[in-house]
Amino acid sequence: LHGRLPALAGAGLHLGRQHPSRLDETFAKYRARYGTDPSTMGRLAFEIERTQVQASGRLDAMPPFATAATARLQTLARGRAIVAELTAGGPLRALQLQLHADDSAARGAASATVHAFAPVPIERLSLAIDAFDPALWFEQVPSMQLTAQAQLTPTPLPAGGWSVAGPFEITNRAPGPLDRGRLPVR
Repeated sequence: LHGRLPALAGAGLHLGRQHPSRLDETFAKYRARYGTDPSTMGRLAFEIERTQVQASGRLDAMPPFATAATARLQTLARGRAIVAELTAGGPLRALQLQLHADDSAARGAASATVHAFAPVPIERLSLAIDAFDPALWFEQVPSMQLTAQAQLTPTPLPAGGWSVAGPFEITNRAPGPLDRGRLPVR
């Protein structure tokens, strides 16, 4: 399946439940240790709706506000352990983000350039899924071996906010007949 994503309005990243999480005392337990150097963020560990996060990094106190940070996210979904590694680096005005996620049923990566102070905070967004079988995640779905690539570019919306658009490709590497629990589409 090849195509072009015309527009997808930006909303937010949701972990756990299907509604936005609030990082407050109700949903999160956190502990942080800050270094004595003003550019050190130190280590941070907390949990949001069954997702454990461990992070560390630094942010320089002077322009261009050089940043280097890493985070590890761990959760369970349908009994499967999922681990994601996030790295961020570069000046705060053009931060480079890399995300790698892997488990026994799915593997993917994303990268983005983020402009922390811009009205449209993302310059580019690249997505790559190397392996995904939706049957392991959703009931009554045929087994597939999906790969996907997307190169998305955000654009401002006339009424405010922003959306993303760009080319994408999805391939099923294991097509087969429905009566054998497969999807007959490549």
